[in-house]
Amino acid sequence: MKNEITILILVNLMTLMSSCEKDNDKNSNFYNPEYRIGLWINHELTDTLEFTSFSTVIRKGTIYNETYTYWIDDETLFFSTGGWETSHPIIETDKDKVIIDNMYISIGSTSNSGTFYKAPVK
Repeated sequence: MKNEITILILVNLMTLMSSCEKDNDKNSNFYNPEYRIGLWINHELTDTLEFTSFSTVIRKGTIYNETYTYWIDDETLFFSTGGWETSHPIIETDKDKVIIDNMYISIGSTSNSGTFYKAPVK
């Protein structure tokens, strides 16, 4: 009986530890609002998204310098300012990386997605 209780305790501890690890991984990406706050820079260093709150983002780049209201619904990032809104499907997320579609004007079959990396906090 004592061995069975010990085994049950060990199994429960292992399950708890592995689920906490998965939660931390899940929470360290673009979908977590607290983790998203901060500066995200594209890989060409020509475009930035600075998430200043849970609903405000400042986009600065070669042709952009705007403040937007934003939200994420399902797997799509929405920007809104004035009377218009744009949608940007989130293609891929990793801890410090997000690939967002429909970020740039494109002609024909060229990709208009942007890859952004979270800038380290100083």
